Amino acid sequence: MFDADSVLGVWPLETREPARELLRMIGEPDEVNIHSLTWNGVEPWKYVKIYRTFSEHHFPKPHIDCVEAALSHFIPYNTLPEITEFHSGVSYVKTLSEVRVYCKNLRYIIEAMNGIHAILTESDSIDTLRVRFKKNVEEPTTSIHMKLMFLPVSQPFTDDPI
Repeated sequence: MFDADSVLGVWPLETREPARELLRMIGEPDEVNIHSLTWNGVEPWKYVKIYRTFSEHHFPKPHIDCVEAALSHFIPYNTLPEITEFHSGVSYVKTLSEVRVYCKNLRYIIEAMNGIHAILTESDSIDTLRVRFKKNVEEPTTSIHMKLMFLPVSQPFTDDPI
């Protein structure tokens, strides 16, 4: 069985540091393997996962994405084009009523989730929401930037046409 420290010893620096940040924030992961660390049921998340591999992303500024977090939260399917225009790291599993964000770290993910909620509830343009996202992740961390601004709402799956 692997432990987080031994696994991180062979990870690239780009993902090792974000993994250590999650270890400091959340504690020891529930699942450890050479490819990822996973924390299950860390409120409000269904899971938080960091991957050994990463991808480059250039919004709001160049960085790497290696962290994924999921919420049980209903999203009307017709809003997905706007949501993915706002943030390209979003995916949705309709049968689980689960929204996932793949991004740099939990702070970016929280801001992306708050942006998704704003798309569902506000009339701001995608450009306005992207400006807000950029401003919030580039400001020094405050408690308001590290929490969801809504309560996730899950709805049971229906076989309605998409």
